[in-house]
Amino acid sequence: MLYFGNLKAFNMDIFPTYPGDLTIDWLSIVLIAIVVIFAIEGLIKGTAKTFLNKFGGIIVFVLSFIAGVALCNILADMDFADSIKSPISSFFLGMDEDVMGQPHSRYEVFLVLTNNGYSILTSKFVPAFLCPVVVAFFCSSVPEVAGEKTVAECFGSGVTALIFGILVFVVVCIILSIILGAIKKAVHKAQKVKKPGVISRLFGLVLGSVMGVIMMLVTVWIIKLLGSIDFFKNFLNDVWALNDDSVLTLGEYLYKTDYISMFFGWLASLFM
Repeated sequence: MLYFGNLKAFNMDIFPTYPGDLTIDWLSIVLIAIVVIFAIEGLIKGTAKTFLNKFGGIIVFVLSFIAGVALCNILADMDFADSIKSPISSFFLGMDEDVMGQPHSRYEVFLVLTNNGYSILTSKFVPAFLCPVVVAFFCSSVPEVAGEKTVAECFGSGVTALIFGILVFVVVCIILSIILGAIKKAVHKAQKVKKPGVISRLFGLVLGSVMGVIMMLVTVWIIKLLGSIDFFKNFLNDVWALNDDSVLTLGEYLYKTDYISMFFGWLASLFM
């Protein structure tokens, strides 16, 4: 490891659980390289190309998501949606009839689904890291107080709305992606005539760096998923010294802080 010493400039509020010295290892260097590569690419391509190439897809996703959320419940309440709701409600009723067949309150359903490590959901092949989001979505379909509908019926309505939301999302995403592609072609032709200026390149550098940080966090999140494998976890312990709080590496900090999981937690809070 390359030793950088104890950096007093870092306030302990930034690294609240890591009192040790800051060190850099080769895997952390790879993470930093991701940010640098994206930043250099932004510097070369300028603001317009960097924004469209790196953030255009995110904007398309967000707008498609908003359209899906806005229309999903409207479509799910239409008469033709009943043929979809019924089999879905039956499926949930078969998961646990004592819970799903009763008009429980939202809080009661939340307690049942979160007990025993989300075993009901994981038995249906729901990934463990998505369980908080799934539970939050399901519980949002259940009334805050017990009502006339059973939990299974509420879940059937919620999942039907989700299905229509996904369909709307896909359609809008395709349309916006076509529009984005046309804009990219226009910008590409324009930059053949006039190259990006200094200001454009500097803003491109900033945008590229932001996207690089996002990709770095996603990479660490994927590494954390692989960390459930014993062999890979032992490898990380050797490289990042996950069990040693006397030193701090960038990779170890991001691994333990896990900003992507924080994002999923925030996403789950939107449904509650």
